[in-house]
Amino acid sequence: MKPLTSSQRKRLRGLAHDLKPLVHLGKAGLTDAALAQIDKELADHELIKVRFLESGSAGGKAEGSSSNIPRNSPGSATRTNFPNRPAAAARRKRSG
Repeated sequence: MKPLTSSQRKRLRGLAHDLKPLVHLGKAGLTDAALAQIDKELADHELIKVRFLESGSAGGKAEGSSSNIPRNSPGSATRTNFPNRPAAAARRKRSG
């Protein structure tokens, strides 16, 4: 997958603004169960919102919680991330 341009990230952040978080990552961080939930939600929705639990420290994120979330995801520097996956119809249209 190609990295997103800054204008693409900005557009996706705008689209995700009104979304409710579908996945919450807690103290355990990005577990296999969380990855499975993200994959399931991305199969159902093209764009989802993932919320990171705030730790007690001033830093914000639970340790290791975003290690497998792509760095080019919109909002990747914040406590909320917006992974996206092109819709199946759009993928079919591009491939043939």
